[in-house]
Amino acid sequence: MGSYANASVEKAFLCKALGTALAMSKDVAAVTGQLRELLRMADYLNGAETECLDSCLQLCAREQLDAILRALGDFEEEMAEGEDSWHLSLCKGLAPWERDRVKSTLLLFYSSAAAQAPPQQLLPRLAKEIVPKILHHYSTSSQALGLNARQMDTALTLRFIESISAVSLAVQRSGESQPHQLPHKQVLLSQLLEIIKAEPRSSLLSPVRQEAMVAIGHLSKVKQPLSCEKNQELMEQCLDSVFSLPPQEFTEDVGPSQTLYASTMATLEGLMQILLEEEETPERLQRTFRLLQRWLVSEQVWERARAMRVSTHLLKAYLQTVTITTQIPPGQFSTLAGTLGPYVCDSLGSIRQGAGDAIGCLLDIQVAKQPGTLRGRDKAWALRRVCQELQSADPEEVWDASIKLAKLVSRALPKAEILPFTQTLLESLGAVSQACDQASVLWFHTLLTDRASDLTDTVQAILSITSTYLRCLEDPEPRGLLAQAVSLLAQHHQEAVVTYLLQRPLPLDKDSKELWAALAAEDFFQDILKDLLDRIPSGPAAEQGAETQEVAVANPLSVVCAIGEVVMGTAVGDALGSLLPELCYALLYQLSCTPDSDMPLPSRAGRPLASPKGAAPPPSTPRSLTVAALRAVLAKGLQDVARTLDKERGWHLLEDPRSFPEGVSLLARALGQVGDAPLDRILQLLSPSLSSPCEDWRVTGTAFYAELLGHPGLQQRKLLRPVLEHLVAGASDESDSIRRLAARGLGNMAQGLPHKVKTHRQLLLDTLRRPLAEPSSPQVVGESMRALTKTLGQLSESDVGRLSQPMAAQARAHFPHEDSAVRAAAFGLFGALAGSAQQKHRQLFAGEVRSSWAALMLHVRDPSPEAATACYTAFQACAPFLGLTGLEGAFDSGLLTGASRERHRHLMGHVCKQLAQKDPALLESLVTETSLHLHSRWEGIRLAAAKLAGILAENMEAQHVQQLDLGTLLCSLRALHGDPSTAVEIAAAEAVSTISQKQRVALQEPGPSHTAPRGQGRLLFVGKLFRRKGKRRPPAGPLDTAESESVSSS
Repeated sequence: MGSYANASVEKAFLCKALGTALAMSKDVAAVTGQLRELLRMADYLNGAETECLDSCLQLCAREQLDAILRALGDFEEEMAEGEDSWHLSLCKGLAPWERDRVKSTLLLFYSSAAAQAPPQQLLPRLAKEIVPKILHHYSTSSQALGLNARQMDTALTLRFIESISAVSLAVQRSGESQPHQLPHKQVLLSQLLEIIKAEPRSSLLSPVRQEAMVAIGHLSKVKQPLSCEKNQELMEQCLDSVFSLPPQEFTEDVGPSQTLYASTMATLEGLMQILLEEEETPERLQRTFRLLQRWLVSEQVWERARAMRVSTHLLKAYLQTVTITTQIPPGQFSTLAGTLGPYVCDSLGSIRQGAGDAIGCLLDIQVAKQPGTLRGRDKAWALRRVCQELQSADPEEVWDASIKLAKLVSRALPKAEILPFTQTLLESLGAVSQACDQASVLWFHTLLTDRASDLTDTVQAILSITSTYLRCLEDPEPRGLLAQAVSLLAQHHQEAVVTYLLQRPLPLDKDSKELWAALAAEDFFQDILKDLLDRIPSGPAAEQGAETQEVAVANPLSVVCAIGEVVMGTAVGDALGSLLPELCYALLYQLSCTPDSDMPLPSRAGRPLASPKGAAPPPSTPRSLTVAALRAVLAKGLQDVARTLDKERGWHLLEDPRSFPEGVSLLARALGQVGDAPLDRILQLLSPSLSSPCEDWRVTGTAFYAELLGHPGLQQRKLLRPVLEHLVAGASDESDSIRRLAARGLGNMAQGLPHKVKTHRQLLLDTLRRPLAEPSSPQVVGESMRALTKTLGQLSESDVGRLSQPMAAQARAHFPHEDSAVRAAAFGLFGALAGSAQQKHRQLFAGEVRSSWAALMLHVRDPSPEAATACYTAFQACAPFLGLTGLEGAFDSGLLTGASRERHRHLMGHVCKQLAQKDPALLESLVTETSLHLHSRWEGIRLAAAKLAGILAENMEAQHVQQLDLGTLLCSLRALHGDPSTAVEIAAAEAVSTISQKQRVALQEPGPSHTAPRGQGRLLFVGKLFRRKGKRRPPAGPLDTAESESVSSS
């Protein structure tokens, strides 16, 4: 053989011939010696020579395995492997990569011998000699020892992998007749996994990955099955090694690199199939898909494509093993179909097609297990059409195909697997892409539509799942579709859906609001509102107990909030239709029965409600939530009413329990200004409230009817008489609120029903006068006087008769009332009485005017603008009773402004001059009345009274001053010494000075005015009279300057 070249055909033939001859020899020792010599003489760096030697060993191993192993052993001993291995004979002076080449050749020889040896000879020697030698040579190589990467020999790694494959195949050839276990199986698998892990994820430059996976596949079939955990580890490492590679197979380049990518993927598919088949547990397919799930949800499209390809391959392989007796774990179809379904709308056509094929396999598995589920021929035809459409570039065609496939899956889905299918479908939301999210929700819609009759027992669970995943979504489009699914469910299971949503905690969060709004977007939203109205107690039904309700009564506040959200979700307010009055009525009842506004709701654990920056905080109390619902109803159904309440702060009035009746009154007035249709029905619904045992509900009804006595609906519904009777009776009710509202309502008769006022004038006057004569709250008294004022406007002088004088006395008694509204009402009533006083009773009323004149002059400067205006009007009406003339120029709105003190002083002086001439006695009575007003709690009244005192003294004759007892007046004026107001103090001093001068003139005594000008003398007197020890007067302000100037001008 030495005369031929290593690569020659002749030498290759001679090597094979030698191997055949050695195999036939009976002399084992001679064969061993011959083989030892061949091994010693071989050039291990020459590939052709080592191939020739390998072919010789292969043929020889068929009969002489023992000789080959002895020869290899002797050769290895001569290599003297160990601590000084590279200092001896054969391998002395070789570089590390050259030594690795020797070891690689030895691995080849061992694997070739194992591959060709008879099983009965191989198996006893395999575990003791062959596999340990293979592991030894690889573990002592430079690559395994971690030397420089440039020194690593990929060929050695591949040779080691091929050795493992050869050994594994040799063991498998032993068959069932000679079952044999390989003790080194776990060690070999670990070595292969380490090789795979060491491969770079950024490139695929060699077939090491592929060959390692092939070896794992062969080794996994060797007896001693792998545990489930080891099996899963192998799958995970192999998937990670291949799926992480760059997307070389998606390029248009056709070359060795792309071929290597394609073969590696094919090998991975085969290995996954082998490992799946080797695992014998029923749940093996689901566990495998849990590994693939990581890559199916990858953001990288090529990783998803690879995962889908492997998934489809595994399902096709699994399908071949399924028979009617195959044990399939519960939930497998639903879980896998739910996992793969969203990918039929992926952006990549190959992924869409792979998902369609995979789901087709799942359907075939269902048919195999449940032959009656789908018709085979129809299903196959439909699936082919769907898979073709899934490859279309037209998005609409893809969506249509997706829905068709969803219908097939929905029909094949066992009833018990509906919930797992729903759970799996929605788990993928937000994981891949918006298109996949939409596909998930649309498949969910298809399930809810096609299997509606099977969902009765699972509605609550489906809603819980939906709410959970809605909370995790941020994209508005999938959120809207998921909320829409609830409305689809409600079409067939309305009561269950509404019951579930009413159990949501308050205040409603964003998710709950979207779910209620989704119900409003459907055609049956009026049915939803009717259902909610049936669940909320109101009126007689609430007072008689929940047993009268046809539907179980829920938490009223939850129902109220739901009504608000459903109404806000409606497209147009007209859609509320006939339900508008019922909604207003129910919400008014709830407001009447809702606790105070300062009672907060329990906080939502872990999910605080936050309002947008700069926006008002969301409603968080029972009353505010109820008002918000009423606001939504009116904003949708009666926009004019809502605008009125916005403008006049009506919502704030309704929310505050103290002002709630005023809010109801405003609402009633606003409703009275719109069409009659909703108001007529509300009036009818509210009528039982007037006789309700619940005081708050009676207050609401009274406030409402009190504003609408003139509405035609009362007469059309024959409600006028009972309402009037209630108002008359309500004037004597124990509740101040009802008495006040009853008085208001009777007063409103004058505007709404003027023809009824004369008919019932005596009853009205007696009823409204009663609170003025009895102990009553200021609110009741004020409302009664305002009602009397309105009533007098519709009565003639003869209708009032002698009652004008006692009513005037009652009004006059409330002129000094501390409540400004009562004072304004009292002046208003007094002015109305003056306007209606009959000629024959004029003298009697003039007496009341005389008694009230001081108050009428002084309260024009009342601190309350409303009271001052009313007094100003009454002053004008009463002036003729005293014969006063020439006051036309004095009566204008400027008299009421804060800067008109001098104009008021001028008016009082003009009046007093006329009275001094026409009615001196009245001046004398004014002195007494003025002294009383000097003690008023209001600065403006004290100031005006002090000035009036001086004016009275100036306009009285000296002899009258001498005859009057002015001690009380002077004491009252001197008591103002130290008044908080400097202006009052100065005005009082001036008045004292004027009175003293008048008294001296009357006694003909010389006074300070004889030695100084009038103004200067008065100021000197004032300073002397009110001089204070140890107190300095503060610097004069604008008010002091004005007063000083007015004194000087006097």
